Amino acid sequence: MRRTNLLVAILLISLTACFAEEAPQRNQSASEVTATCSALGGTFSGVEFNDDQGSYAVSLANNAAADTLQEIDGIGAKIAQRIIAARPFATLADLDSVSYVGAKILGGFRAHANTRAVLDWANSANRSELTAVCQIGNKTAEAIEAARPIDSLDDLLAVRNIGEETLKTLLGVPGFSCSTKGSVIDEWCGEDGAACYCSTGVEPPTGFVLDEDAASNWAEEAAGEWYFDNADYAWEEWCQGNYDESAYDEFDAMNFCERYVLERFIPAAITAAIALAGTSYADEDTAQQAVIDLVKDIFRAAAWMGDFEAALIDYLGAP
Repeated sequence: MRRTNLLVAILLISLTACFAEEAPQRNQSASEVTATCSALGGTFSGVEFNDDQGSYAVSLANNAAADTLQEIDGIGAKIAQRIIAARPFATLADLDSVSYVGAKILGGFRAHANTRAVLDWANSANRSELTAVCQIGNKTAEAIEAARPIDSLDDLLAVRNIGEETLKTLLGVPGFSCSTKGSVIDEWCGEDGAACYCSTGVEPPTGFVLDEDAASNWAEEAAGEWYFDNADYAWEEWCQGNYDESAYDEFDAMNFCERYVLERFIPAAITAAIALAGTSYADEDTAQQAVIDLVKDIFRAAAWMGDFEAALIDYLGAP
């Protein structure tokens, strides 16, 4: 439900997509069109396109196969064939003039432009192009590369360290964290030196800004690794001697200790790490190390431990 709602929301938001092709002349075939970022925005049948969305939509109308066109809301086989027969299109007004193409279908073209821009980046960008985008460090870039092919926004959301907050930032959603500067779409169009700018026009802190998704993922991983590296300490410090040893088998108590500690320590570590969200670090590695250090501190403090003996009696039964 979480991802479905996000997908719907993103597809309805007017973003920027610079995967455009130069507007074709009427004597050009679609295959002869050269990729640029053309100014083809405007309002057509009540649907507003910025220049980059318009450019991509015209490109899509000129080049997409029938089955791809039918992925767009409102287009079936007959309308797809009408669009193909009317090619090439120079503007969205030309597309809008095709029979049965109106507000619903044009809205579908705009949504498709937004989605494809991000998916093309996720599948095709090299390492430097991935990390050039605001909020993407080397570890997240590695996770994106390992997840390829990425066929949908849901697939992208499933990539480690990418969640709703990060995806919105990557897309450059106005009024969220950043404008289109530093977003996927801005970078893909080839602008050098793009950075992440807040929609207010104020530049945010430089470096890597930790979000809740990355903090949660890193904390969960670090807590599990740290516990298993220190399982003996946990048993000796918090469990052994803290129950009636004459009433329970030590092996049973040790097994329950591991389960009990993990079930309490990991959520406590995640909660503490999420509190760091929004903090700016020099880079992604520094941010991850800060989470790891915090997890270690949470483990040592053991404020999450609770009453082990009461939990043991509840689990194994009173002696």
